Amino acid sequence: MSDPVSLLQRVAVSLNWTPPSDRLEIVRGIENAGFPGSVLMGGALRDPYLGLPDFKDYDLWARSPVVIDSDSSESRNLQTTLRERISQIPGAGDITNIEIELGEYPNAKVHFTFRGKPAELMLGNEEPSAAGMALRRNSTPICAVAMDSSGQVVAHPLFEEHAKGKIFEPESSPTPNDVERFAKLAMKISGLSFPNDPNQEIGRIVNAANRMVEEFGQPAITEPNSNYPSDVPNMRRSTQSDLIKTR
Repeated sequence: MSDPVSLLQRVAVSLNWTPPSDRLEIVRGIENAGFPGSVLMGGALRDPYLGLPDFKDYDLWARSPVVIDSDSSESRNLQTTLRERISQIPGAGDITNIEIELGEYPNAKVHFTFRGKPAELMLGNEEPSAAGMALRRNSTPICAVAMDSSGQVVAHPLFEEHAKGKIFEPESSPTPNDVERFAKLAMKISGLSFPNDPNQEIGRIVNAANRMVEEFGQPAITEPNSNYPSDVPNMRRSTQSDLIKTR
């Protein structure tokens, strides 16, 4: 197990790596359509960094073009505004769903397609940054990599170590959601380890399943079909200069 990173050491690192061109295309498309601070994060960056041939979807964050507030007339027209702006993005396809949540942390999710792949855009009232997203509280370093519309790719300080070592190690105590995420990732990242697996069983099960896939040429277990809630990202404003160190 790697040494934990203290709060003082939690500074995002800049990666000397260029992701596939469609990743920057979608981030810039969202920014240019009027969604400030657009950021791409997660598997769309992690998977090509690991040399994997495919990825599941685009996970994106940005500031809402209008304040999300139940008392605002603009907010009441938010769905129309979002549909109009998403349609301006080159390569964007149909919007499949829009979810708006009010309360203490108002946010909206827009589900659409880009170049035939699913995309989810999470919107809040504050502008995110790539560094801030890579350093979200309770992150899993192997998944904590992000890119903004400038094309700069930044990551959790343990991202490279965990990516090269194929380590799945959440910063906080593992939850059932972490176990499920590990099971899904282990089906496509051969040799992925879970040092703090809470019951020391899931790793053995997935490894046995992978051996059966190799032997019989067909999936032994499929991905769990559950809709567990996504974390609402902490979109507090932060500057890149405060949060990024360059290697």
